[in-house]
Amino acid sequence: MNKIQAMLVLLLVLAFGGAVAQAGDAGQAVLPQALVLPQGVELSDEELETVSGQLAPKAAAFVVGAAIGAVSGAIAGAWHSHQVRGYVAWESVAVGAGLGAATGAANVWRSLRYPGR
Repeated sequence: MNKIQAMLVLLLVLAFGGAVAQAGDAGQAVLPQALVLPQGVELSDEELETVSGQLAPKAAAFVVGAAIGAVSGAIAGAWHSHQVRGYVAWESVAVGAGLGAATGAANVWRSLRYPGR
């Protein structure tokens, strides 16, 4: 078994073990079967004007965060494949860029959703 397979098996065992440990925790509160959502209130025209136009800055932040993550992931993938294999493996660059973009966008979402954390 090579190193990658061993790491994947270890990761799978750790993830499964954590799930089993959390499922057996008797101290957790039981969640209700049905969740009742509150009814929304219709906004007036003045209120709608105050909330309009807030999507563009957030969308730009997502794009910038994903771009920065993609570039850093691509650089990391290229560097790592060059160090390990002796040449740049473009599949590693693509995977690094994709994961970096997803991580960058998720970090922007988290910072917009939970400011100050």
